[in-house]
Amino acid sequence: MNLKLFYLPLIIGAMGLATSCKSDDPVTPGEQLEEKTYSTSDDLSIILDGTAVTGQTVTFTPSADGKGTITIAGVMLDLNDLIGSIPTKAVMPGIPTPSMIPGSSSVSIPVELSGDANNCTFSGNGESTYCTFSYDGTLTADKLSLSISELKLKNTSIAGTYAAPENIYITDSWGNQQVALNKVMRIIWEADSTIEVAPGWSLPVKKILPLTLMMVTLPDADGNKQQLPTLLNEVLKEVTFGEDGSVTAKYADTKQEGWPAVTSPKGFAQYVVKEDGTLLLFLNPQSIIASALPGRNGSTKAIDPSAIVEGLLTTVVPMISNGIPVRYGKCLALDEEGQIIYNEDGAPTFDTDSSNVSFYLDNETLLPILKLAAPIISDDDIINSIVEIAQKDPIMGSMAESLPGILKSLPGVIDTTTDIQLGLNLVKK
Repeated sequence: MNLKLFYLPLIIGAMGLATSCKSDDPVTPGEQLEEKTYSTSDDLSIILDGTAVTGQTVTFTPSADGKGTITIAGVMLDLNDLIGSIPTKAVMPGIPTPSMIPGSSSVSIPVELSGDANNCTFSGNGESTYCTFSYDGTLTADKLSLSISELKLKNTSIAGTYAAPENIYITDSWGNQQVALNKVMRIIWEADSTIEVAPGWSLPVKKILPLTLMMVTLPDADGNKQQLPTLLNEVLKEVTFGEDGSVTAKYADTKQEGWPAVTSPKGFAQYVVKEDGTLLLFLNPQSIIASALPGRNGSTKAIDPSAIVEGLLTTVVPMISNGIPVRYGKCLALDEEGQIIYNEDGAPTFDTDSSNVSFYLDNETLLPILKLAAPIISDDDIINSIVEIAQKDPIMGSMAESLPGILKSLPGVIDTTTDIQLGLNLVKK
């Protein structure tokens, strides 16, 4: 027999066995996937508790054992797009914005992949510094879909709904009913310098500020002029701090006739409890920058736009990713005339009703912003504009002549401020 013919079936059988063994080799899920950042509507889909989320990026980083890491982060904020109309030489870096997970600009989640080399799924439970959550998703080289559910803060101590106080009036010694500003707002401002009300006459800022706020009037839903604290109560109905870290508000839509009550959607604001008495508030970054910049283009002789922008970079902008520190705690105790009750040492006393809660900003947040605003509010062109507006108001008009001295005094007051607390008083339901 021809030996070649004898070995041929053996060779073919061996080749078949080799091929069969190779096809049975296990496939590592995702082994052909590479590191990639998914960021556009074409390649990324994110759902948070049933609602689509935008403004996020998700980066997948594979490992060699069928596992990997997905990192969720807020998109970088391009300041050049927001302040392009203001001439400045300041360098505009990209700013990290908050991720969809409250309290973190980015969250990395280790995932175990299932599926084949190119098409995988993943699911599990995760946590960040402040939250716990569940997740699941699908992953290919071209698209990543992610769903986050059961998102909950680790600290839910202040979760709940807080309403505007209902009884904001007091009866003065003449028997007239008056709005009590201190029932609506928390106002403490201690400074060594005083405010010039008139030549040779100065008063502490803590006396001038409440008086000025009480003189601010704006039209209500019926077109009638109302004092500021009354309007605040009419506009802001409720604030809800969710256990999922969301912040929503029920408020009067002043742009519609009759001011109907509407509720803000989730996603505009988030919060986490940093420690007892302090929460971190995360707002839409575009809103923060827009409100911090002057409401007009160009500059005046006294204002350096570059200095303003550089100040924003070092004071306001970090709050976009790090959060705004907001204090919360007992309201100040008030007497029958709505004035703050101080003890023998000159310190304010506090309300014993724990359902009355103040949410306010203090030195840490306000002083850097006030110092940034000081050259703006003391600028001659700005002062003239404010005086012109005040003169048209029947109540503020009486203060118009005093406003230049008041505004010119503010930088000195800001520089010597020892304690400032400004915020709102709410009632927990």
